[in-house]
Amino acid sequence: MEKNSKLYQKIVEGVEQGAFRRADLKRGELIYHYTKMESMKSIIENRCFWATEYRYLNDEEEFSYVQKILKDVLIEEFGEFSPKNPVANFLASIFEKLVAESLTEYFVISFSTNPDNLTLWAEFANPGCCLGMDLEKILVPGSFLTCVRVIYKEKEQKCLIRDTLEMIIDEFLGDGKTFTHKKERWQYLKEKLKASPDDQRIIGAACAKVVAYYGMGMKSVLFQAEEEYRVICKAEGDVEYRCGRDMLIPFIKVPIRKQEEGQIQKLVLAPLNNTALDIRAADGFMRKHKIENIKIEKSCLHLRF
Repeated sequence: MEKNSKLYQKIVEGVEQGAFRRADLKRGELIYHYTKMESMKSIIENRCFWATEYRYLNDEEEFSYVQKILKDVLIEEFGEFSPKNPVANFLASIFEKLVAESLTEYFVISFSTNPDNLTLWAEFANPGCCLGMDLEKILVPGSFLTCVRVIYKEKEQKCLIRDTLEMIIDEFLGDGKTFTHKKERWQYLKEKLKASPDDQRIIGAACAKVVAYYGMGMKSVLFQAEEEYRVICKAEGDVEYRCGRDMLIPFIKVPIRKQEEGQIQKLVLAPLNNTALDIRAADGFMRKHKIENIKIEKSCLHLRF
């Protein structure tokens, strides 16, 4: 029990320190933050983003979506999820911990890999703009938990969850055992779990912890037009509230590093901000704040409203 508790803590620390982070952005690749002009002005002047608590994002299935994917994967590996299943307690412990994780106050800053996205203009920034930035240069180390490119394809989601669980299984087995085929690993785990209720709870908790992180980077294929990339944070200071969508929305402030060249490289004006005056004002504002060598352009989309 004590050994497993230490291993669980090791995995939790690994999550928090980024050991399981997906390296899915190329060095120097820009991502884009869609926002109203007033919010863009605040980001530049106050050197911080506002990260929204994930339960207040636009997808009502935030976080719960991954539970369906996880259950499908476990059923494929272990058989039907029922009391007769010899690892039913293990499965139940994962879902119990996932529910607890879903109550944790995670906060998200949303970006997109697309600089001229009709869906995002319509929902968040028309009128407005999007800022193209290099995350590595702009985020303060330690100010966030992880960064993930959102996955929308179910097959890819299942593969990632399965790979993640296998990584956790290997971490917990830790007895020098090697497996020729993946099925051998899952069968070994199945036998181990039948013999130890403690293993069921501890390993289940570790799986839930890592899956919860990945779950915030998975959404239904219905949202794939957003091409979203997320920065995920936990509240270290005060949680504040802003008004939005006729309700109060909790958020935290996430600092931006001191100004240096290459942090913000592009500003795209929304379809409704397409005049020469819009470009002139944006250029003047950036120069005032010593953001140089930035490319300012208009959206290629033409909308009436």
